[in-house]
Amino acid sequence: MLDFVIFAVTFIVALIVAIIYLSPSSKSTTTIPGLDPSSKQDGNLADIIRAGSLHEFLLSLHQQYGSIVSFWMGNTQIVSLGSPQLIDSNKKGFDRSSELYVLFEPLLGSQNLLYASGDEGRQRRSNFTNAFTDEMIADHCNKLGKISDELLSKWSSMSEQHIPIEEHMMALSVRFQLLKTLGNYFENNEEILKLRRNFDTCWNEFEKLLQDLAEPESHRRQAFSDAQEAIETILAKAIENHRETKSKSKTHLLIDTLLTSKATDEQIITDCFLTILFDFHTLGGLLTWTLYFLATHGDIQTKLAKEIKTLKEGEPTMEDLKKLKFLKQVLNETHRCAVLNQWSATSQNFDTEIGGHKIPKNTPIINAVGVLMQDEKYCSLPIQFDPDRFSDDSLKSSSTTSPVPFQPFAHADKRTRLANDHIQLYASVFLVKVLRKFRLSLVKGQVVTPVYGLVTHPDDEIWITAAKLDKS
Repeated sequence: MLDFVIFAVTFIVALIVAIIYLSPSSKSTTTIPGLDPSSKQDGNLADIIRAGSLHEFLLSLHQQYGSIVSFWMGNTQIVSLGSPQLIDSNKKGFDRSSELYVLFEPLLGSQNLLYASGDEGRQRRSNFTNAFTDEMIADHCNKLGKISDELLSKWSSMSEQHIPIEEHMMALSVRFQLLKTLGNYFENNEEILKLRRNFDTCWNEFEKLLQDLAEPESHRRQAFSDAQEAIETILAKAIENHRETKSKSKTHLLIDTLLTSKATDEQIITDCFLTILFDFHTLGGLLTWTLYFLATHGDIQTKLAKEIKTLKEGEPTMEDLKKLKFLKQVLNETHRCAVLNQWSATSQNFDTEIGGHKIPKNTPIINAVGVLMQDEKYCSLPIQFDPDRFSDDSLKSSSTTSPVPFQPFAHADKRTRLANDHIQLYASVFLVKVLRKFRLSLVKGQVVTPVYGLVTHPDDEIWITAAKLDKS
């Protein structure tokens, strides 16, 4: 009898050990609540796909389990932070999370800035942050002012016509990003259009990969590679042209800083490719959604136009733009309400503790800023477009309930915050010019639905009309 009991106990223990070992959920290394993997091989990828996007999956996960949650991508446990306090406590992390961004490695390769970490990553990111002097930003604003005037001159001839704002904003943004990064080599519209087509191919493959969360099919990978090769060939020619003509140029370009760094030509080309690709979509997306919200909220458009009238005539300077507090509120609320950028990812190279939970080193950590943007604890009536939630008085009162007043990029890394500060400044240049000349209205009968890709965009074109203002 005793032998049988010993055998039975031994068998049960062995069975439990086997179940724990074979079950995907046994890999959990934290006490953080969340989902067990639904698949041993893919983790919760099927759950993310069913949700529609990673952002929508995180919304549901945080609503169910709270401000700190976990889930699985393949065999890797991911931690997601959904409160300002928790995200702020994670600021010590620097290195990008290779486990998350590795999704894009089949398309990008391993030499780009997304995968640069440690001392090399710090140096390469520093090359970007150090490049943006006040003199350079002023030069960029002048460039954008000139190409904005060209577009608005076209709008003047389209007074009674429907204007496709996403198409126009993306075209404006890609041209501006090329001019400010690499200079006058891209004044030729034919060369810009060629690059734009290839950029669109690359971006579409990024979006498909983010939606499918699966190994890209060979023909799709080939389409991306062909487009990237075409872009990098053009960028290499532009960089070489800039080397040869630099002594004749007085412009302030990002490429000048990169060429004086220790980065290889391959790294410089790759970093320019990624910077232009992501920054032009962020600026284009911000302008698209801002024009949409202004066209659908006439009272807010009127209030902003009134503030812009307080500026003196002529080209707005950086100091002029900084005076426009309500414009900044509109841009912040556009970021929030459109959920323009939904998440960022980091990992720590040391064991840490967040929210009372121990997190082993190298655990991928998501800063789920998109969750904050739509959480009623931090934003009352989150689907309502209300720039006044970013007024000085509102931010002061919100600090009584949160140690970090909510901002779209309050919890981003230094380079991301700097880049988005500049993008808001550039957007301001265009918006000042638009509202000095036009009254915007949304073409009736449209249903605008957001798609949560790498940058949130409408599922279809948004059409507006731009009626010329009476100057009398």
